[in-house]
Amino acid sequence: MTAVRVAKPASLPDASARYVVVEASAGTGKTYFLEHRVADLVLAGTRLTELCLVTFTEKAVAELRLRVRDLLDRLSRTSESTAEGDAPAWLIDDDARRRLRVAVAEFDQAPISTIHGFCHRILVEDAFAAARLFEQVQVADEVAFDAAYLAELRERFARHELERGLLGAYLTTGKTTEDLRDVLLACARAGDEARVYRSYDPEAVTKAVAGLREHVSGELHRKAIAAEIKNGSKRKAAESRMEDIAAALAELPPDAPPPVAFAVFSDKDLNEALSKLRSYTKDLPKYAALDGMLADMLDMGTLDQAIAATFLPHVLARVARDKAARGQFDYDDMLRLVWGALQGARGPEVAARLRARMPVAMIDEFQDTDPLQWRIFREVWVHPDARSLTIVGDPKQAIYGFRGADVYTYLAAKAELLAAGAVRVSLAENRRSTAPLVAAVNEILGSGPLTAQMMTGAITYDEPVTAAADVTAGTTAAPIAVLRLVGKSSADANKTALQRAIGDAIEAMHAVPPTWRAKGQDRRFTLRDAMVLTRSNRESMEIAAALRSRGLPCALVEPEKLFETREAHELVTVLAAVAAPRDRSARMRALRTRFFDVPWPELARVVDAPDHHPLIARLHEWALLAARRAYEPLFRRLVEDSHYAERALVLGSGERALTNTWHLIELLLAEVARSRGDLHELVSVLNRWMTDETMRPDELDVQRAETDAEAIRILTVHKAKGLEAPFVFFYGGTGGTPPSSVRVMRDESARLLVVGQHEEHIKQRIARESEEEDQRLAYVALTRAQIRLYLPLYPDGAVKANAMYHPIQRCLGPRLAKPSGLFELFDVEIGADELPPAPDDALAGFAAPAPPPTVITPRLAAERAGLTTLS
Repeated sequence: MTAVRVAKPASLPDASARYVVVEASAGTGKTYFLEHRVADLVLAGTRLTELCLVTFTEKAVAELRLRVRDLLDRLSRTSESTAEGDAPAWLIDDDARRRLRVAVAEFDQAPISTIHGFCHRILVEDAFAAARLFEQVQVADEVAFDAAYLAELRERFARHELERGLLGAYLTTGKTTEDLRDVLLACARAGDEARVYRSYDPEAVTKAVAGLREHVSGELHRKAIAAEIKNGSKRKAAESRMEDIAAALAELPPDAPPPVAFAVFSDKDLNEALSKLRSYTKDLPKYAALDGMLADMLDMGTLDQAIAATFLPHVLARVARDKAARGQFDYDDMLRLVWGALQGARGPEVAARLRARMPVAMIDEFQDTDPLQWRIFREVWVHPDARSLTIVGDPKQAIYGFRGADVYTYLAAKAELLAAGAVRVSLAENRRSTAPLVAAVNEILGSGPLTAQMMTGAITYDEPVTAAADVTAGTTAAPIAVLRLVGKSSADANKTALQRAIGDAIEAMHAVPPTWRAKGQDRRFTLRDAMVLTRSNRESMEIAAALRSRGLPCALVEPEKLFETREAHELVTVLAAVAAPRDRSARMRALRTRFFDVPWPELARVVDAPDHHPLIARLHEWALLAARRAYEPLFRRLVEDSHYAERALVLGSGERALTNTWHLIELLLAEVARSRGDLHELVSVLNRWMTDETMRPDELDVQRAETDAEAIRILTVHKAKGLEAPFVFFYGGTGGTPPSSVRVMRDESARLLVVGQHEEHIKQRIARESEEEDQRLAYVALTRAQIRLYLPLYPDGAVKANAMYHPIQRCLGPRLAKPSGLFELFDVEIGADELPPAPDDALAGFAAPAPPPTVITPRLAAERAGLTTLS
């Protein structure tokens, strides 16, 4: 076969490049780059089995494997030249075809996996280096944590003087050991790289409380301090704060142990009093000592922080010892164990073996990497013996900080590789959207004539993308429709008005479908081409209900996790009763599910009914099927015999309930086909999936769309990352982020855990980091549309400053002030759809006629009454 020249992307670096850093803005073809980079390396002589390609979800792995194999197969069969002139091209000759065919033949062995899949492979192949038992059992992190916590609670926290004092003070605040467990578990899940912000120093607590007592206990002294404050309102506020502090000190015995004093001043109101008083007195030179005492009290942190700093290391050490002794690991242990193996005595040998087997590595979605993951990759591939390392990511889409991802790890790794001579590739040609829409989004982000940037933190939109003209609209309408809410604003009224506006817009497109051309194909609007983005699952449910009330079908894409739905809880409850039909409590719980729907007044009678009662007999029939392990008939009978479908449809959300139930049944059938377990084991598996999300394989927890018909897709911005739609609407996002008892914050050197209440400058730092993540969420929301984007513009004050939508609201108004043809404004009247007042009661004077007389029917004669059953 003759040699041909096949065009290759101009963005590909030389195959021999040692380090490559790829920054891929939204819609610029990141996956396209990855698949062609793999083909380029194969054609340059790299075996596919020598290439380690890591991404972060099973769904992404499946897509990458499909696209890479398809490209390699097509290139191996190509017989026509597609390159023009001097354009970059591959020379596909007989030798190149042989390499490609070998790659296709070896594809099942290609190490393309998630980061956890990569780590699991290392642990299996290098059990000795990881100092692990050969028989490893995966357990939920919560299960192992609870066992260690309870053991430490009994053996240390309730016995040792330091911990016992803190625990006693904690319990006096009205909290329980369950609350303590929740706080420590949240800290443990924040990652090994995070440490508690404040340590506990009993001597410092005693000294600070004594100094404060000396300064504010005397009334004359307090009045003298207040007299120095010139502002009258501040003087009165300072007196009030000092009186609150003095009252607390009066109730606190002078010899109170440090934990008790700590508990008193960790109270939210007193902590705020200390902070406010310092803001009034810090500029009084005469009372510099008081300012120092207040600073010391605030710097001590809170009781929650002291508890976490003191207790957490003991619990984590106990967890690690117990798991090592029992051969157990959880999902995140895989990373820690691999890092431990690389740092152990045989670590250099393990790293060298990995480099020899897979000298080329590519890491996708690198902006979602955490510090530990980067240390593992760095140890193996940032080494003279490695052939190549490519990292691909977009820091503007780093929106998974709540899962432990750390965008600053990406920035540090990028700087390190560039300093080492890495080739930098910037994918800046948008292939998703029309040219006008790209220009309009650039305007909002701040790269147009109006220079105010929407992204104001460490990550900014410095390199605006251009459009590749792969998508063209069939209309000249402005690419961004702004739905401006006008009228008397309130949270509920704004929502109602926006729901109406979104419904009107979709109905208008459905009546007169717009057309467009995408990647060489003409398209015409269907409901599936509309996507509504929200900030939360609750908002998704709200807009879905509003659109359904207009007769518009909706598909809620992952409104909540599958194993946290009502359907999962009901199914596991019924299966537990089927597994033990004589267990009265299990039977009672099952009878209250939609599979039986026994009313509360009848529950006691039915649960104790004899075996021939229809509902109890049904339960025993299912148990017989389970005993024979006839799982397919069992699950079919569960749904059919119980009339579950009819009941779910009558009670509402029927399509969603049926979709979730059949999805769960499919997963259980797949599990039993793999494990061959009995029903008790199957119930245990489902319980494990429900109680600990780290035990769930990545894509098992994804709810399916509830209908295969054309329907509007509704999903949160987090779930929309990586997706696209021709027409995108945004709904909600105006409320602030709910507070959390454990927050992660960065300083110059590390990630810090801030537990409970914290001082003002810490609040400001956390708020700043939260605002930057909201800006990145806003960027993701703005870059999903292909043809047109619909954005609300709320009245002043309707969007909270710490809300996810605030960055868009802040930038959208100024862009409208300068006509550009990129924005079309639609006024939406707030309250226009309120119902008119009810008419007068037409039956107010109606008098009901008297009922007819009761007719008493005589009893039949005995010979005509028929048979009577006496027993």
